Formats: sequence, structure tokens, C-alpha cells
Amino acid sequence: MSHQDVAGPAGPTGLAEPAEPAGPAGQAAVAERAGGTAGEGAPLSGDALRLWLAGALSTACDGELSAQEILDSDNSFVAMGITSIATIRLVDLIEAELDVMIDFGGDTWFLQDLDALTAYLTDLTRS
Repeated sequence: MSHQDVAGPAGPTGLAEPAEPAGPAGQAAVAERAGGTAGEGAPLSGDALRLWLAGALSTACDGELSAQEILDSDNSFVAMGITSIATIRLVDLIEAELDVMIDFGGDTWFLQDLDALTAYLTDLTRS
């Protein structure tokens, strides 16, 4: 899978544009491409959510890391050079697109790496 499979070509700003539309339609398209299905309003989970998060994180990092690099890495976000600003942008994207609220009041273990964030959001969207 190439970066183009997760995020589209650079737009007029030079940043990678999302390959899928925002909201439930984008969730359904990503889920279907990952081999799952998602109807309108159905939460993403597993591989589809992981794919979407990698693209969102690449966008939040202004394309400094490709979605594929994020997917292939076993490193923490800190080790990959993800800044606190990029993390806040990612959380904003997650909250807007997945219609969830991320709680920063407690332990933020889920912001350590892509797998932890995927697991956290899968549980959160099933609640």
C-alpha cells in the first residue's frame, strides 16, 4: 500500500489532501477499502480505523510523515518526531470526524502510538 492509498496527492497548499470525504461517508469508504463495512454513522474500528488515523496523523503533521511511514512504524509518536501541536491537531480531527470527545483529564496512555490510539478509539466508539 502506498501513501496514495491513504492520503491523496498534494493539494494547492502542498499538503496531502485526504483521499476520502470527511465524516461518515469517508469512514465508510475507508472501511470498505480495508475489507470491512461501515454504514452511515457506523464507527470505524480495527484496520479501517488504523488506516484513517495514519492519514489523519500525516495531515496533522503537515505531511512531514506519510501515512505509510506511520503505519509501518513500531515507534512511539514521540520517537517518530510527532510534536505536541501535531497531537492537538490529530485530536481535533478525531473529535470532529469520529464524533467523540477525548478526555485529557486522566492518563493519556492512548497517545503513545498508533496501536494504543486505535485500541482506545475502538473502545470509545463502541461505548
